[in-house]
Amino acid sequence: PYRLADLRPSGRLPLKASLRGTRPPRIADLSPLLSAEQPVALDATISDIDPGVEINAVLDLGTTELRITGTADAPGSGDGLDLTIDADTANLAKLAQALDLGPTDDIALAVDGRIRRRGRRLEVDDLYAVAGDHRLTGKVLIPLLPGTTDARVTLHASGPDFGFYERLL
Repeated sequence: PYRLADLRPSGRLPLKASLRGTRPPRIADLSPLLSAEQPVALDATISDIDPGVEINAVLDLGTTELRITGTADAPGSGDGLDLTIDADTANLAKLAQALDLGPTDDIALAVDGRIRRRGRRLEVDDLYAVAGDHRLTGKVLIPLLPGTTDARVTLHASGPDFGFYERLL
């Protein structure tokens, strides 16, 4: 039988991936966020750290960009997860359509937050969203399955039109 060599002595080697190009039309048809005429770019680096891995990734879909940075102590179980996520979209209406949220204003949206897993809890801290003159801040605490009965969500919203949040949520 064949055995995979022990790769631990070669630790700390980063895995780097980069993808650039345009989407085939059949892929672009899968979501309103994707269009065949806009290029896509993905750059990701995963590095071995002690313990776990460090993640740095940027996905650029043209009008939408997603950036993820952080660490995971035990990537297989998700334990020790500590990620910062930043997302920007030039077209909130297109994002709302992709998520089946109904019609909303055609404005830019920026979302920042930090996702952490500590033991049996998933936390979203420092949640901050800006869409035009609207601001949303908050924190989410979700006990992992099976004990999801004690979830807590705290949101603070401000802006000139509360109906904006009703349409979005």
